Amino acid sequence: MLSTHRFAPDIAPRIDIRPLEHGRHRFEFAPSAESLELDGERFSSIFVEATVDVSRETVIEVEAAAIARLTCSRTLVEYDEPLEGSLSLVVLRDVLEEDESDDRPLDEPDMIEVIDGIVDLTTPARDILLLAVPSRPVAPEAVNVEIQTTFGADGGDVDPRWEALQKLRSADDSRTD
Repeated sequence: MLSTHRFAPDIAPRIDIRPLEHGRHRFEFAPSAESLELDGERFSSIFVEATVDVSRETVIEVEAAAIARLTCSRTLVEYDEPLEGSLSLVVLRDVLEEDESDDRPLDEPDMIEVIDGIVDLTTPARDILLLAVPSRPVAPEAVNVEIQTTFGADGGDVDPRWEALQKLRSADDSRTD
């Protein structure tokens, strides 16, 4: 059975996993950009959902979504783009219970630190959203805009300021023949 826990807006995504019984538990958060250490002018409508599967190993599936205010790399116009992503994290029981017998390093990318039974999903949620931002954002209305790749008129009159360069180019072209 899946139990769902919803938290008030602007609450940082933290889960106390100590009282959770075996099974699946869903947690829903609507944190502010500031609580995730993100720019409030750039990120809005943030939603974080964590599904905790408590069994021999505790697995946390984190999904994050937001609206990001981006600048189009083609038109330099600001636009809103929905972002989303997910991440799977493992909390080992012996780490949770502070058993020193496990020799696995705590900095493995698929593990998350547990402090006093609390799993803080602030960093994973922030990382999911930042990694979802496209490296070259393009607004939907700019996808089919033709990009100018050449400048100046072909074969037309040369601007007098560039005439000397044009002569050099013509002289260079005649030498290669």
